[in-house]
Amino acid sequence: MRALGIDPGTGTFDLAVVDGDRVVYEVSVPAARVADDPESLMRAVEASRPDVIAAPSGYGVPFSWADEVRDPARFAYEVLLLSTPEQIAKASGELGVKVYEALAFVVEQLSKANLRAAFVPSVILLRTVPAYRKYNKVDMGTADKLASALIAVHHLAKSKGLQPGEVSAVILELGFGYNSAISVLRGKVVDGIGGTYASYGPLTAGAMDLEVVVGAPSWARFDVYKGGLPRSAASTTSGRPSACMRRGRSRAPQPSGRGLRAL
Repeated sequence: MRALGIDPGTGTFDLAVVDGDRVVYEVSVPAARVADDPESLMRAVEASRPDVIAAPSGYGVPFSWADEVRDPARFAYEVLLLSTPEQIAKASGELGVKVYEALAFVVEQLSKANLRAAFVPSVILLRTVPAYRKYNKVDMGTADKLASALIAVHHLAKSKGLQPGEVSAVILELGFGYNSAISVLRGKVVDGIGGTYASYGPLTAGAMDLEVVVGAPSWARFDVYKGGLPRSAASTTSGRPSACMRRGRSRAPQPSGRGLRAL
């Protein structure tokens, strides 16, 4: 059986087909190309000749087949991406937002196409993660970050001659936009720190002191793409700390928008 996995990264959309224990097909499509031409990803999917697909699943859902989705557009925007079409349209133009637009399009196409595609969970939806660790959290690791952890467990078990249930590890995934750390104890995922909750990432400012949060006059949905390492590094070398590094109410970060209402 040819099983296709799609990793919807901020820099590239990566596709890999596994047949048994062998990777038989791989291709990367630049996210900017997918954003400008969403059909390019669908062409890559069709070229992979999959029997089953692990579809891009964003913030995750309980395991669901694509043909069970009644309203693909709303499912893509509101469930997988925790956004609305209006929020995305308002911020349209930035690469991260364009990727959201492309991802929503691809999810719609996969739901309508005659393909055996499934949407999969993220870390916070797993029963193996204790409930108390989920309080005040949304991003404990998106579906693609969880998939990376599962691949790591498989590799560790195979390379060390262990059963998957004997593997305990912390898996770090460093992405173009976001990083994550996922904890596995005896083969089960028990905790995770997702990209928007971790510290600085290549794009995101990550977790913030609540005093920084309340000091900002407003937040926009896609401020999750701002305040990351490049901006901080540039401001540090110039001798001027970035907004997210400054102290005091009057110097808190000042993104535009009305807050992360979708979360």
